[in-house]
Amino acid sequence: MPTVPLPEQPSLDQLRNQARELQRAIAAGDAATLAHAAEHSPSGDASTLSRAQLVIARHYGFASWPRLRCHLRAVQRYSRAASCRTIRRSPGAASTRRPPRLTWQP
Repeated sequence: MPTVPLPEQPSLDQLRNQARELQRAIAAGDAATLAHAAEHSPSGDASTLSRAQLVIARHYGFASWPRLRCHLRAVQRYSRAASCRTIRRSPGAASTRRPPRLTWQP
């Protein structure tokens, strides 16, 4: 089952909409969509939203929709943190905040 990489700026809302569109296409009986669903779903049925979400997750290489959702939340959290740091700190400015002290506990 071939997979494709996520878009550059992945959005959970966008992927939910893709799942809904997939569900509608399957309900309409689109042959290409039915073949795609059969390739990524164990039962080949993607008539429910949860099954359509599973097909979308597997299309992007994830085992399940919750794993895809968790990955997207992590990507958004870290990309926001990086963008906030670049906005707050001007180039060449020294940081006045000290990093937290790390302690080792075996």
